[in-house]
Amino acid sequence: LPLTAGANDVELVITDDRGERRTIAFSTFSDGNMLAAGKSEWALSGGIGSYLIDGEREYRPEDYLASGFFRYGATDGLTVETQAKGDTHVIESGMGVLMATAFGSWGLHGAASSSDLGVGFAANVNWDLVNVRGLFGTWRPERESLRLSAEYRSTQFRTPGEFATTASGILYPQTPYWLRLSGSYSVPIAWGATASVAARYQFADPEQFVLSPLVVEGDRYGADVTLSSPLGRALSA
Repeated sequence: LPLTAGANDVELVITDDRGERRTIAFSTFSDGNMLAAGKSEWALSGGIGSYLIDGEREYRPEDYLASGFFRYGATDGLTVETQAKGDTHVIESGMGVLMATAFGSWGLHGAASSSDLGVGFAANVNWDLVNVRGLFGTWRPERESLRLSAEYRSTQFRTPGEFATTASGILYPQTPYWLRLSGSYSVPIAWGATASVAARYQFADPEQFVLSPLVVEGDRYGADVTLSSPLGRALSA
């Protein structure tokens, strides 16, 4: 069945050899990142670390990087994946699952890293209700979307390629955190416009390793309200 991302209202009309008809109606969720049962995809890559300075790409021959991942569709509603990457300073690997259920699509991922700081861990959880009708009441016929996510990082968790943070000599502020919560809700409104509300809260981790001397201390939070509307086939505001 050609399913779109998010919620799909499916109606099956079954006719047997005696001409009797039976109708089954249900809703199902699908995610564009999921694979069909038995399908797989993978990738391997490697190279030399680089960064941009004054519009030119500079390479660091002493810093090698490699990464790879493998994803497999265990069922039409469950995709599993594993990944690994590393450089001369950090090795990181992890596993995850993506599930389509009657209550939306879920993403669960975990990872561990090994470096000179020791072993660290990270995990994130995503829950998406996309293209849903009547999320906050059956009176609303428009399609709505709700997305929630949480990301955790231990103090010792590091990621390969961190050297690029300060390699160019331009020092950007870093915002170390141990937990980040975020969510968004969008709904079409009048005259083809769409309204979106998003919010996030980040819990600071003052003990986390940073490469830049510029560190934003304390918790951070924010919220956004966005209105968008198409002005034609090739223009939106």
